[in-house]
Amino acid sequence: MIKYPKERTEFELQSELYQFLLGSGYDVRGEIKDKQPGIRGARFDIVVYKNKQAVAILEIKDHVNKKYGTKISTVYGKYMHYGLPIYVISGQKQINEFKSMVISKLGAFWI
Repeated sequence: MIKYPKERTEFELQSELYQFLLGSGYDVRGEIKDKQPGIRGARFDIVVYKNKQAVAILEIKDHVNKKYGTKISTVYGKYMHYGLPIYVISGQKQINEFKSMVISKLGAFWI
């Protein structure tokens, strides 16, 4: 028997944020893969576009956890060369905070 999850999954959180941004009029795409010469490939959870140019990268985690410390550092290091704002959002609480920030247009660099 497949157990019912106790908390929302990473996919569900990504979907919630994707639908929220899309419904708010933003051009967003999910699961974007990128490969540049000499750089290990990347897969972005959500990318925000403006005029078909990437303007922000969103990396979603299912919950805040100490084990993500190293992973988040790796994400920042891996994505820094793109020169875009990188948002690492962990758990439902941070999803809600990020949505409030977008609504109030505080700190959303792509607006």
